[in-house]
Amino acid sequence: EYIKSGTCGSGLNWVFDRSGTLTIIETAGILINWYDMNTHTAWKEYADDIVSVVVNNGMESIGAYAFSGLNNLTSVTISDTVTSIGEYAFDGDKEILSLKLSENIEFMGHNAFGKCIGITEVKIPKSLDRCSTYSSWNGDCKEGVFTGCSNLKTVTFEKGTTQIAERLFFACESIENIEIPDTVVEIEYEAFADCVN
Repeated sequence: EYIKSGTCGSGLNWVFDRSGTLTIIETAGILINWYDMNTHTAWKEYADDIVSVVVNNGMESIGAYAFSGLNNLTSVTISDTVTSIGEYAFDGDKEILSLKLSENIEFMGHNAFGKCIGITEVKIPKSLDRCSTYSSWNGDCKEGVFTGCSNLKTVTFEKGTTQIAERLFFACESIENIEIPDTVVEIEYEAFADCVN
């Protein structure tokens, strides 16, 4: 049973149900983008009630800040049609325990999962080949996709992976186990910098 459903942006459909699941549906080619304020605020009133986000087949891109600030979000499932996740998309969602990335993800922006301290393990699909990064003007602050995921311990790269993107796990201080297949031929700049363990 749905609590609320709606549309926003260009063709975006979403439903929020009594189990706390926010589902994005019927969204072929649609970009959820923070800069479209109607899109970003569509489920804002339920930010503390959303415990699961499911992006269904058809969606291709998740834009900046789309699901940031969901304080009780524990589970994220992203369909295999998604190829791009924008910067800060899930930034600060500290309760995420389960993360399933698209098997066809090609790009992730910096801080897409920044400060998601609940994440303890992640599998990176072989399709990922580009990530954006952030550096302050004086170089004192550097950030990557998973920066601030202080409890991330296990990272697995899918067999067939050929490169590991720049600063992908920058400053993930608790990483203990990394599985890198022998197909990897390039580890880009600071991919694991400041991973002190």
